[in-house]
Amino acid sequence: TVKLGSLTTGKNSFAFEIKDSFFKAFTFSDIKHVNISAIATLYKDGENISLNLIIKGQINRLSCDICTEELSVNILAETNIILKRTDEEIMSTDEIFYIKRN
Repeated sequence: TVKLGSLTTGKNSFAFEIKDSFFKAFTFSDIKHVNISAIATLYKDGENISLNLIIKGQINRLSCDICTEELSVNILAETNIILKRTDEEIMSTDEIFYIKRN
């Protein structure tokens, strides 16, 4: 959890380790065994907040679709998102994520 109200102006970085317990909330997910690290860098400029998120690691004990053997898959992904605070009900997009002020 990152408390947006406590961000300072400029660059704010956070590191997270994502383990198996994270995916227990996703009952129907095929992903259950992971070792992933995430680096979230938030840039705050007044009310504007941009997020750069990098995840890398490994998803383990997946079943191959062809031979059903267990395999591990390395992952590396990066995304940039703009966070906008609003009091309105606005649908988020791939580039802009709207969040309630409270």
